[in-house]
Amino acid sequence: MKRKVGANDGEITAEEMESSKTRHLAHWDVGSMMRIAVQEGNPEVVRYLHENMPVYDTEQFIGSSLLGENDEVAQILMPKGKCLLDYASTFRSVKLVEMLLDCGYIQRDQGLAHSAIQILARFGRFDLMQQVVLVHFPFVNQGAADELGDRRIVADYAAALNTAVVNDRYHAVKWMVEHVPFSNISQQGGMIIDTAVKHERFNILKLFHELSVTQNVENQAHQVAAWWSLSRDAMDLAAGTGRVDMFKWLLSSHPSNITQEAMNRAAHGGHLEMIQWLHANRSEGCTKKAMDDAAWYGHFDVVKWLHANRSEGCTTEAMDRAAGNGHLEIVKWLHANRSEGAPKQRWMKLLGMAICM
Repeated sequence: MKRKVGANDGEITAEEMESSKTRHLAHWDVGSMMRIAVQEGNPEVVRYLHENMPVYDTEQFIGSSLLGENDEVAQILMPKGKCLLDYASTFRSVKLVEMLLDCGYIQRDQGLAHSAIQILARFGRFDLMQQVVLVHFPFVNQGAADELGDRRIVADYAAALNTAVVNDRYHAVKWMVEHVPFSNISQQGGMIIDTAVKHERFNILKLFHELSVTQNVENQAHQVAAWWSLSRDAMDLAAGTGRVDMFKWLLSSHPSNITQEAMNRAAHGGHLEMIQWLHANRSEGCTKKAMDDAAWYGHFDVVKWLHANRSEGCTTEAMDRAAGNGHLEIVKWLHANRSEGAPKQRWMKLLGMAICM
């Protein structure tokens, strides 16, 4: 029975009422609660939910906790008969790599060593990378790709080096280049140079230059010298970043092929200073793609400069793409100043597109 409580002349009264047939149910989203608890790293809440409302994807939350370096939470969620090391190959965590090293797993398993190198390169943990590689130093020093006929082994290290470059892990890159032989995958050396250029890792490019000219026979740094000539797009990629200083440095230190894509890429990114430098100092020029892309991405100053200083022009794509991205002023300017535009009916449609964006 329920009681109705009320006030009468200052007194609290209660009367019994018939139980309502309507039941109010609270629906708890256990998955959302557990996700928040794991993200916050709250072991007490995780334990309570795990013991009292165990309806969720346990594996998912174990993975989240390991990626968050919270092994205490992961241990709470661990199914019977399993341990954290069972997840070593599934969830990429620095904490797991440390555990694998401490327990001797990496020392006995080259596959785990390769995976660990890539994880550590991503996070710039060159201190742990050093431990992993030194554990397998005879394996590395003897040139395992030749001895075992397995190019994948060395390729794993190249992928890790590329990851370290992308994430600007200067010290990790330096240590890997000095200690791991990459000669059997020399073509990927060119890719690593291109990666450094594309991601504007000027400091790492200078490091590669210093290592390539030092020629220290006591380590592997000499291998970098061959990488420069294997890069096919470094100059064009450098122009696309807009870094005039980096472009000029590459041109003087490691000159390579420059094409019309250099100015095209600079226009795509809206890098007017880079375009002007190329115009004044190089003869490759550009294609119609330069103005098309500048209009597409709303680089009005680049569009007008190319119109005034270059003869390549553009295509109807310039107006189409500018309209599609809502660059009304560019659409109107192209209509007034260029001859590649659309007939009147088409022009009105494009104008409407630009206005509505």
